Amino acid sequence: MLCPILAALALCLPSGGLPFLAPVQAPAADSGAAAGRRGDPVLRIGEEEVSREEYAGWLLENYGARLATEFAGDHLIQREAVRRGVVLEPDLVVRELESELEARISGAFLGSKAAWLAELERTQRTEAGIRAQRTQQLGIELLTKKCVAQDRVVPEHKIVREWELDHGRGGRRYELSMLLVKCEFLTVAEGREAQERAREEEMDRKRARALELKQRIEAGAEFAAVARESSDDAPTRARGGRLAQPFRQFGWPTNFLDALDRLEVGRLSEPLYAKGGFWLVRVESVVSTPLESVRGELVARLTARGPEQDETGNFRNALVEAASVTVLPTMFSTAGGDLEQSMLQPALSIDGEPVSRGEYAGWIQRTRGEASLAHFLEHRVVFDEARRRGIGATEEEVRARSEEYVRRLILESHEGDREAWLASLKIRGNDLGLFMHDLDVRMRVELLCERLMLLDRKLSPEAVRARFEDLYGKDGVAARVRMILVNVKPPAGPAEESREAFAQRLNEAKAAARARAQALVAAVRDGGDFAALARKESDEPISASRGGMLEGRFRPETWPEAVGKAVAGLAAGGTSDALEYGPAFVVLQVVSREAVQFESVREDLAAQMQQEPPPRPELNLYRNQLVQRTQFEVLGGMHR
Repeated sequence: MLCPILAALALCLPSGGLPFLAPVQAPAADSGAAAGRRGDPVLRIGEEEVSREEYAGWLLENYGARLATEFAGDHLIQREAVRRGVVLEPDLVVRELESELEARISGAFLGSKAAWLAELERTQRTEAGIRAQRTQQLGIELLTKKCVAQDRVVPEHKIVREWELDHGRGGRRYELSMLLVKCEFLTVAEGREAQERAREEEMDRKRARALELKQRIEAGAEFAAVARESSDDAPTRARGGRLAQPFRQFGWPTNFLDALDRLEVGRLSEPLYAKGGFWLVRVESVVSTPLESVRGELVARLTARGPEQDETGNFRNALVEAASVTVLPTMFSTAGGDLEQSMLQPALSIDGEPVSRGEYAGWIQRTRGEASLAHFLEHRVVFDEARRRGIGATEEEVRARSEEYVRRLILESHEGDREAWLASLKIRGNDLGLFMHDLDVRMRVELLCERLMLLDRKLSPEAVRARFEDLYGKDGVAARVRMILVNVKPPAGPAEESREAFAQRLNEAKAAARARAQALVAAVRDGGDFAALARKESDEPISASRGGMLEGRFRPETWPEAVGKAVAGLAAGGTSDALEYGPAFVVLQVVSREAVQFESVREDLAAQMQQEPPPRPELNLYRNQLVQRTQFEVLGGMHR
């Protein structure tokens, strides 16, 4: 099906380039040369070479499920191009690629190709890898544009956009005189309500100042003289209120532009708030250009420019949405360990048409292969080191780790609602089985890495002491605390709403949240079960799932001062009043206070630390160190 487009594309590729979606063909049994090409190594790690087939298998394992839809998009675009008879002109991809690279080197590296190559080396990329990747991507982009251009009608909203870019909003191009009275909003320490009052007072002062200047101009003072004397905007002050260029509407709020449209030539506006202050504006002249008078010119320009990214994206998405794309079970199998034969197995089905593992892996290698090198090395060195030291992880251990990750993910992102999480997976085009496969791959590496680190872990006395202070504080007294959090939830307001109306809605929502939190305080003090109330009422899902219990000791340094003081004043079993906490209120209960001597727990802490999983930053550092100690070389097979 794809032969015509592949043949046309082959003319567009540099010597040695890969055609789109070119499958890895099985070598003939009697063809030593073909077998040599098939086995071209992509990488040398120390003295060991990594074959294309091994690297392709790793790419499928790690990226095969998540990139299936993207691959299908490329595949379907080529199929549609064949159906429409769309081909690319000879050398078009090469010319576009050279132009793109020239612009990149000129713009980001001041024309120095050596500097660009040095940057590629620093990021473990090569020129050959960039060319292979962009050749694949550009070819598809250009095919898509040609397909969309075939029967394209320029969208009306783009004609209007170009009209307003050229001639102003609604076709009105203004010459204006302007001056600014700037508002300065200083931070106050007394809280949000005081901050809002200070803001309103500053707005009132500066609006009054703008009105004074307006009255001076209306009484006969020259606008230019008043602007030079009083504008807080340096350009308009320097030019007597006149703009260096015709007024452009971009960046100005709608209420400002609407007021401008209502303003007659020669009239002075009321103070208009925009961009941090109040503006006085006088329209000196306006030129109106009806859309119909320039429509033909705009359509011709947009037609010559060709389809834009949203149009090509919609075209691609429509093809993918209409197709049936299935990841097959054989995506992740290796045909009894024979890597070469496994590449002939199907990986995907697109509208019933099988796509071999080799074909799909070749596409991933061109689009992601070199960019994924650091990721591959991390995995490879961890597996090699684990094998050398006799460390492993069972399927059951890996899946248990994955399930725990999913449990926390659902708790944090969907408040514990598994069905909502599954629905979100489906919306994103993901499948639970494929999601768990990808997660298992990650968790296996993480488990092996943890176990390697535990073999080498050496705890210093300072580290044990730091853990003690982390758990019990410098004074050896730890408070365990439960929390109920009540968010301030203002109801949605109208699209156009005054600042005063919004502030009123916010204040009402704040009062309601405070009342709800204080009612929970009363319920607890009347004998209610704090843990049960937290599970039912708290708006913070993670602590709510634990009956409100905060993880670890209460750390006053991480809370607002008023909250820390309130907790410090509570005896064990005591419950605070509703306390303001950012855009919420909290109710806190001290469950216990524990005084501990360091020496009494030092050995237990050391034993726990010796066995507990290292934090993720330490894992990442460990993997990076393994990779940095590894000598490797990218070989030609990576780009063939």
